[in-house]
This record gives sequence, structure tokens and C-alpha cells, in this order.
Amino acid sequence: MSMITDLFIKRPVLSSAISIFLFLSGILGYYHLSVRMYPKVTSPVITINTGYPGASSQVVQSYVTSVIEESLSGIEGVDYM
Repeated sequence: MSMITDLFIKRPVLSSAISIFLFLSGILGYYHLSVRMYPKVTSPVITINTGYPGASSQVVQSYVTSVIEESLSGIEGVDYM
């Protein structure tokens, strides 16, 4: 084991060249990796803003927002609202 360390101590240019080669091969390998195991997963998010000009917030909640929430709750795959 001491042969390797002695070699790198005696020849610093060789140790630098090997370090640069390993660094560059690591960067090259990183960009050529395939991503088969990690598919793109997106979480669908829908934002709905309800408004009723001139109405109070209670009226908007009961006549607009509640109706939309009831309609959306029947959709398959909706985990939470």
C-alpha cells in the first residue's frame, strides 16, 4: 500500500493527471446515464378562483364554491381538495 502513496508523493504531476482523468470521466458518465428507473411524475394541481361581484363571501361560498366542490368531488383519482 505504501508503494502507491510513495508513487503519488514522488510524482505529483501523475497524481494530478489521474485526478483530472477521474473527474472528467465522472462528469462524462453522469451525462450519459439513462433515467429508466425514474419516470417523470407530475402532480396535477388545479386552482379555481370563484367570484361573484357584489355578493358577500357567504353567498359566494354557498352558491358558487360549494357547487364547484361537489362537482369536482365526483371525479375519479382526486385524493384531496
